[in-house]
Amino acid sequence: MDDKTIPSLVLPGEEAPQQAAAAVQEAPAAQEAPAQQDAPAAPAQQDAQTPVDAKDDSLNFDNLSPEEQAAVLAFVDRIDIHNSETVLKYGNAAQTKISQFSDKILEDVKTKDTGAISDMLTQLVAELKGFDVDIPLFNMTVVTGVSGSGKSTLISDLLVEELQRIINARPRETQSRMLTGDVDLVEQVLYVDQNSVGRSTRSNPVTYIDAFTPIRELYADQPLAKQMGYKPYFFSFNKEGGRCEVCKGDGVVEVPMQFMTDITLVCDACEGKRFQKNILEVAYHGVNIYDLLEMTVDQAIEFFTKYPADQTTSIIRLLEGLQRVGLGYLQLGQNSSTLSGGENQRLKLAYYLGRDHEPHTLFVFDEPTTGLHFHDISTLLAAFRDLIDQGHSVLIIEHNMEVIKSADYIIDLGPDGGDKGGHLVVAGTPEEVAACPDSITGHYLKEKLSPRKA
Repeated sequence: MDDKTIPSLVLPGEEAPQQAAAAVQEAPAAQEAPAQQDAPAAPAQQDAQTPVDAKDDSLNFDNLSPEEQAAVLAFVDRIDIHNSETVLKYGNAAQTKISQFSDKILEDVKTKDTGAISDMLTQLVAELKGFDVDIPLFNMTVVTGVSGSGKSTLISDLLVEELQRIINARPRETQSRMLTGDVDLVEQVLYVDQNSVGRSTRSNPVTYIDAFTPIRELYADQPLAKQMGYKPYFFSFNKEGGRCEVCKGDGVVEVPMQFMTDITLVCDACEGKRFQKNILEVAYHGVNIYDLLEMTVDQAIEFFTKYPADQTTSIIRLLEGLQRVGLGYLQLGQNSSTLSGGENQRLKLAYYLGRDHEPHTLFVFDEPTTGLHFHDISTLLAAFRDLIDQGHSVLIIEHNMEVIKSADYIIDLGPDGGDKGGHLVVAGTPEEVAACPDSITGHYLKEKLSPRKA
């Protein structure tokens, strides 16, 4: 891959501790906070009845370990992070972690709870060793390696948090202590996990992708709705007006039991249809709002294609995002709590596929193929390509060989897990990784890329 033609992010590597060492030597003596030889060892945490003033000279550094002193100095005295002893002891990753968790460090300083800082730094750097790595933009990059090799530490703990810190700063920061390259091209970063998209029983796929707004406008535009003065919010189960007030639009009611688990029953007033009867009398080509929410995504797209209206163009466009990620089987009004982790992740992906002119976004996925059928993986890969075609970048942590072989660029960590992990084994195209004799991923990738013998 030609670094000169493809924009990329660069995580700096082994040269950072040496640069930091020079900075420490040049630092004023007042910032070094030497420890007295006679000072007794302090416990990891010290009790404090009142918060310590961060500017107070009486703060005793002698009872802190060297890494704790560095953490305190780095934030409280506002010295450059490169002057921190922690960089020398624990490497570049420690430097990064301090800068990211500055608020936490401040709270720890105020309570003298600095032991947590040491644990955090030690654990982080035990996973990653210093190395340089390019992350190409406007491509699909896959981070590979055995379990415990440092994939999540590199991407989630370092890259994502640093990018979010830079982007969310007001005004936006123009420089980063750990990232170089085309950082200014990344306008937002989104970590797409498998957590549920909503906890409310009224959360469903069409509300999440914002397709319910034009749907409600469509029903409010029907002759009977206009005659009765129904506004779009009358067709929402989140607001008073048209929803069933007995179940508050849930379609079910909970019966409290004193000594047992509460019982959930279908609402008698609306018979589980969530809306008042007069609202259900409003229909679009014979289909009321309840009937529509019972349709699958595929059925709804076919329905709106057959019966077009002013609002159906945007409805179809948004629903097609669900179809493109293989969620055409979901009901429009299906409770989000019933979705699997993989379905939640693809639902979040569909939200962005249904939108145009979004700012350049770095999408980060962690094991998106978990629990997916082979056919769904192909559909997911096509959705990733759609994001790239829209001008975005995709970064994936993955073990699945179908995804790995489809990558534009691979970053392979290892060579093993735990203490033997955290090194960059090889980075390059799938063919270059497959040719690396030291890469476990490359060994299996080579078999996947080789043409099958008849």
